Amino acid sequence: MISKGPLINALELSLPIVPEIPPDEFSLEATEKAHILRVLEWMRWDKEKTARALKIDEDTLQSKIEEYGLLK
Repeated sequence: MISKGPLINALELSLPIVPEIPPDEFSLEATEKAHILRVLEWMRWDKEKTARALKIDEDTLQSKIEEYGLLK
């Protein structure tokens, strides 16, 4: 390996450069919101099927929909 300077950088190693991701997108809340929305869309917003797929009560699902402001 040949480096242009005293340090080897990511470009010289052909490593992928990871873009900056805001820390809030790593939160459990953001992950849960995205997952619930993905399952709701997959189930065509059928809340009964979505709750069953998520293994949660329909009331819990409804609370999460309201908490996260999810809209059809």
